[in-house]
Amino acid sequence: MVDVVLIKKLMADLREKKNLLEKKEIKDLSSLQADPFLHNAVQHILEVMVEICIDIGNHIIADEGWPLPSSNREIFEELHRHGILSKEVMDLCKRMVGFRNIVVHMYEKIDLEEVFVIYREHLGDFERFASEIEKSLLR
Repeated sequence: MVDVVLIKKLMADLREKKNLLEKKEIKDLSSLQADPFLHNAVQHILEVMVEICIDIGNHIIADEGWPLPSSNREIFEELHRHGILSKEVMDLCKRMVGFRNIVVHMYEKIDLEEVFVIYREHLGDFERFASEIEKSLLR
């Protein structure tokens, strides 16, 4: 059985990080590029948000006794396979993992334009993930 209390705590952490980014008004790409502290902070918060999604997925899979995925992308495939995530949200999450992998393993290749686009246009993807998890846990 899924530890709903733990999942809710992780969801609260995810939303707290999302709100933190939303409160920081970065007007344009050049503002992000001009401030190394800012762009490193945004990258780190986005990385942590992806890690929280991965943790949520891992906890659900382990608690349900489903086969353990061999990669972070497979976590979201497994959640989709069991009807917890829609295909669209699964695909969004897999792209999040790709971004996280670049930040963690190839930090010299980070594209600040991509970071800005995620900040500006894709923070809502994290809420979509959280909403689908909540719907499945509360049914």
